[in-house]
Amino acid sequence: MTPKGKAKSMIDKYYSHLTDVLMNAEAKEFATVCSLLCAREVITELNKIPSKDLSDLHYWTNVEKEIDDLM
Repeated sequence: MTPKGKAKSMIDKYYSHLTDVLMNAEAKEFATVCSLLCAREVITELNKIPSKDLSDLHYWTNVEKEIDDLM
């Protein structure tokens, strides 16, 4: 999955759960913030792993950027 596709998928998953308790506009905003926090947490954990393969870190950094662009 592309970073842009992953960003959209994460937001959509959070959004589907948040619409039960929030209005649509609020749910979309909260879903985006939750997705951004999740991506940043993955990046933080990946930075703790001693590895020469940076492809996962690069991927999640791009996911974070795509989520930022959707805000």
